[in-house]
Amino acid sequence: MFLLSFYLKYLETTTGGVMQLDEVGLRQSQLTQKQKIVKTIFVDGQSFLVSGVGYNPHGNIYYDRQPIDPWLLSGLEECLIAGLLCNNSQLVNQNKQWQAIGDFNEAAMIALAYKAGLEPSQLSASMPRLDAIAIAEFNGMATLHDLTPTLKKNSHRHHVIYIRSMVDRVLERCDWMLNLDGQQVLINLPKIKQAIANMKEKGLETMILIKKDVPNIYQNLNLIDLNSELIFMGIQGISAVA
Repeated sequence: MFLLSFYLKYLETTTGGVMQLDEVGLRQSQLTQKQKIVKTIFVDGQSFLVSGVGYNPHGNIYYDRQPIDPWLLSGLEECLIAGLLCNNSQLVNQNKQWQAIGDFNEAAMIALAYKAGLEPSQLSASMPRLDAIAIAEFNGMATLHDLTPTLKKNSHRHHVIYIRSMVDRVLERCDWMLNLDGQQVLINLPKIKQAIANMKEKGLETMILIKKDVPNIYQNLNLIDLNSELIFMGIQGISAVA
């Protein structure tokens, strides 16, 4: 089970749901609930389709109708990692039914990470969260992670900030993006905005994933940290399950 990196308290409601109280905000989620699913991923100008049913963590990621291994594409992999770690929710299996505790969109991103073979508890242990803040302006949040356990001995930048936003104005703060090989290249804003428009035409909600590499002196997050040097990673298109 995915262990949250800071204190979460759940209060039972009279409707049989769960009230989640955390440092980032207050959300309510019903254990008997509608579900959401990530249907498509956009990275480096390419679109990937996702199979599966609701929050069930079983499914595949496809490119050109062929199942792929996301681990072979570093840019795609990091987009999935960001969706998993920049996240305050959980998936639980109750009576053989996968359900969300927390935010529906966050739960959909956790299910996607499982489909890619990511193990939440292992990943959160190897990239521990140091801090998290809400970003009301962008209907999202940011988390700070220690990369020291995953980096080579002489690496200078040991921390990373992951940002998720449902507002595309955040793209104005990005000068760079990750390509599929995980390398930084100049951002192609027109193509990204067209991808967002295409997803919205299909009725999908768009979760934009961004990163910023920072030195290991960073131990806390401030909104000013998110004004520059941001790197666009990708978009996860999320659909409600009928």
